[in-house]
Parts: sequence; C-alpha cells; structure tokens
Amino acid sequence: MPTLHMRPERKELIDEISRILKEEIGNAGHIIKYCWKVGLFAEKLIISILGEEGCFFPVDIETLATELGIEIEERNLNEFQNENIRALNRKIGQLVIRKDSYTGQKSVTIYVDSMAPPSSRRYAIANEIVQYLLNYDAEKYYENYFIMPMCPMKMEEIAADIFSVFLLIPMRQFLVEFARYVKYRVSNQKIPITTEEWIRYLSERSVLSDYYVAYGYQYLRGIGYWVYQAKNADEKQMQKIKMSIEEKNEIIEWMSGYYTDECEEWLFQN
Repeated sequence: MPTLHMRPERKELIDEISRILKEEIGNAGHIIKYCWKVGLFAEKLIISILGEEGCFFPVDIETLATELGIEIEERNLNEFQNENIRALNRKIGQLVIRKDSYTGQKSVTIYVDSMAPPSSRRYAIANEIVQYLLNYDAEKYYENYFIMPMCPMKMEEIAADIFSVFLLIPMRQFLVEFARYVKYRVSNQKIPITTEEWIRYLSERSVLSDYYVAYGYQYLRGIGYWVYQAKNADEKQMQKIKMSIEEKNEIIEWMSGYYTDECEEWLFQN
C-alpha cells in the first residue's frame, strides 16, 4: 500500500485547492471567475504530478491518484445488495481514509466497482480524488459515489463535480481541441458541426461519458468567454464584467501558447 508523502509545495497547493472547494464556492458571486480559478488549479495539480504533457487527452487519472498516495482497488461494490429490493442507484466509487491505531500510518484507498465501464470508472476516480483533496487531513473518512449523481445537498458537491470534470478535461486542452475540431469539420470536411457530434467526439477523446462532457461543457464555454475577454476587453468592458488587470494578466500568461489568433477564429462566432 502506498505511503502518504507530501512535499511542502504540493501540500501548499492541496491546501489552496481544498480552501477554494470548501469556501469560495459559497461566496463566488461570479460563477465564470470561480470556474476559471477551479480549472486553473485543476491544471496546476495535474502539471505538478504528471507534467505539462499530463494535460493531453486522455488524462492518466489513475497515475494521478497513485502519485497522490492513493491506492486503487477493484471490487464489486454492489454485491451485498438485497436482490429482492430494487436499488435506487448503483455505487461505482468509494473513498476510504483510515489511520492504523497501532502504527499511526494513514492510508487512502479508492475502490472502483469492477462492473463499471471505463468512462464511469474514470469519473468515479476523479471525483474520489477531489473528495480526498477536500478531506486529506482527516484521520477517518468514508464516501460513496454513484453512477447517477443525484441533486446535491451541499455547495461542496457542486464544486467537487466542477473540479472532477476539469481534471479529466483540462481547460487549455479543451480550447485547443475545440478549435481544431471546428476547423477540421468546416475547412476540411465542409460540414457544419452539431453540439451532439462535438460532445460525442470530446467524450471519446477524454474517455468520459457524454453526460459528464455535456455537464462540463457549459462551464468550459464560460471559461472560453473569460479568456476572450482577457485578450480583447477594453477598460470599460473590464469594469462591466468585474475583471481586474491582475486577473487579465494571469489569464493571458496562463493561456500563452495555447490560445492564439487562429484558435480564437474557430472558437467564436459573430
């Protein structure tokens, strides 16, 4: 079983991610700003563990978990259900944090349902990684993830879903992939695109179900808007949308090399 090691710089990053997920979602006020910040820190986490190339599709979510000191095990998570009672939902992921009372060593395990398809498995692991980030300092924690996400009871559940999607669809790679796809369909194939086809394509590239891609797509479109404004908004427009010069510079610097004039040409339609 992996031993939990955390370098100071990684602990600092995880502390900040945990704070953003726990505190800032309830006070965000500006959902696009919040999504940008969550997407930024999701990429920072991937890069700190897998490097820049780790953001390419499909993200190696299992290695990301392992490098965080999390063990992944397969098991039938639904084997003890009473066959005479119709289950409301099917469990596909489970996070268990435990501390040995004798050795004091803490272990973290994500159990994945052995019957879950690859796209559901990947999202379950991502979601349980986020639950770990929210509770990494706990000595004991137990949480289940189900194949059909029900309505959230807490704001942190919404934040966890957003972060999970961004771990599997990094925002910079999303914009690059979107621009390439549109250019290819319109310039090479001479065929107009549809939302359904694009979501299906991105689902295949990211190895993620159509549902989660469609869910994340709405937030990623908002990020596209935010990036566009950072590059093009004048002072008056920046005041109107409440974008500071510091935010503008941060976005431009982070997107450098990813967001180009050609990319912009295919991402937006006047």
